[in-house]
Amino acid sequence: PSYSYSYEPDLVALLLNAGPLTVPVAVSEDWQFYADGTLDVCGAELNHFLTLVGVSFDEKGNHWILKNSFGEGWGNKGYLLLTRNS
Repeated sequence: PSYSYSYEPDLVALLLNAGPLTVPVAVSEDWQFYADGTLDVCGAELNHFLTLVGVSFDEKGNHWILKNSFGEGWGNKGYLLLTRNS
């Protein structure tokens, strides 16, 4: 039999207690042209870092609020909403 172990820290609690966090993400080609709205696609391998600055719970679902290092010309003034568990 094969066994696996996965650990995911409670990022919401860490964010509330420690403030913004640098997090690894698996960026896909869809991210390059992201302009606004919610992104729900990730790549297969961790290949970029973003700053996790918040979390959103609303009628549209649960989302991470992330800041990219590309400046205000990318995404929604440098930020993106990523569907949690995507």
